[in-house]
Amino acid sequence: MTTKNQAPADSPASDCSALREFDVCIPITGTIWVTVEAENEADAIKKGFASDDISTANIEEWECHEHICEGNVLHASTNSAYAEES
Repeated sequence: MTTKNQAPADSPASDCSALREFDVCIPITGTIWVTVEAENEADAIKKGFASDDISTANIEEWECHEHICEGNVLHASTNSAYAEES
């Protein structure tokens, strides 16, 4: 038997409770490939960071993470900039 203010044991919690809205921040990692002309890999990386082609439109791949780094574990697929000759 339930009282007037109590919901039966097999029913959902109070019908009076409302869902609340939350803004959720989700960490992401990813890679952007840009093409530059340079004398060597170090120069290419420097020019890559200065490139006007760095934008969300050029994201090659990305992942969502609950944690990007936990202790000494990195959950990202790429953790350093590098260059490959075209």
